[in-house]
Amino acid sequence: MPLAKNKRRVQTGDMTEDIPSLIRRLESLPTVQIYGRVVGVQGLLVEVAGIEHHLSVGGRCRILARDDMRVLCEMVGFRDGKGLLLPFQG
Repeated sequence: MPLAKNKRRVQTGDMTEDIPSLIRRLESLPTVQIYGRVVGVQGLLVEVAGIEHHLSVGGRCRILARDDMRVLCEMVGFRDGKGLLLPFQG
């Protein structure tokens, strides 16, 4: 069975000319902000409620700490309906 042809085709060849236009398109995408709440911390593991339906394992987010420092984290799992995050920086 033949594959359906996509109306938009990616040109092969030197793609360096297309990179600036791709960057502009990516930068024009709206920023998504989803808020959750830290409900527990065990060592480096941060338990967060409210974002579990918006991120999958491997997804990244930022946690706003008390001193207004933003900590980049990665979703590493789920427990009791809450997301489990590990920080990349401290």
